[in-house]
Amino acid sequence: MGLRAIQALHQALLLREKLAGVPQTRILEIGGGLGRTAYYAQKLGYRDYTIVDLPITGVAQAHYLATVLGEDAVTLYGEPEREGSIRLWPPQSFLEGDLGRFDIVLNVDSLTEMDFATMRAYWERIKTRANRFLSVNHEFNPHTVRELVFGDPAVKTYSRTEYWLRRGYVEEYMTF
Repeated sequence: MGLRAIQALHQALLLREKLAGVPQTRILEIGGGLGRTAYYAQKLGYRDYTIVDLPITGVAQAHYLATVLGEDAVTLYGEPEREGSIRLWPPQSFLEGDLGRFDIVLNVDSLTEMDFATMRAYWERIKTRANRFLSVNHEFNPHTVRELVFGDPAVKTYSRTEYWLRRGYVEEYMTF
């Protein structure tokens, strides 16, 4: 098992911790990598999971998740939804569409890699579409998640800790 798998399992466990006591949870992951966190979240019992990512990455996610969970466990953008499947959608579906509300949005390794205008567009949608936001990102890029948080009246609670699995990364959690 590689380090990314261990990190994905840890992230799924973080989701479980943050969602303790929340019935019928809806999870959105922005930038889902290969889909490992979604895989582990489904193994933990979460059945309403959406990944928003670039189309080429969505192809890799679809292949991986269909291989490890079965083809019926994945719904691609534009397909009829299958209950309990992991939805793979393009960024426009979140930035411009109406996906409803989510109990939590997870972002690992992507917001700080975007240009600031795109990062801010995601932030504005996250605040209006979620109750909680969990970010695991490094702080080597020109912009950080913390820049978005400070002074924003929508943020009710905020915590920031060193992410012990990856040097130079921070885990930030907030509620709206």
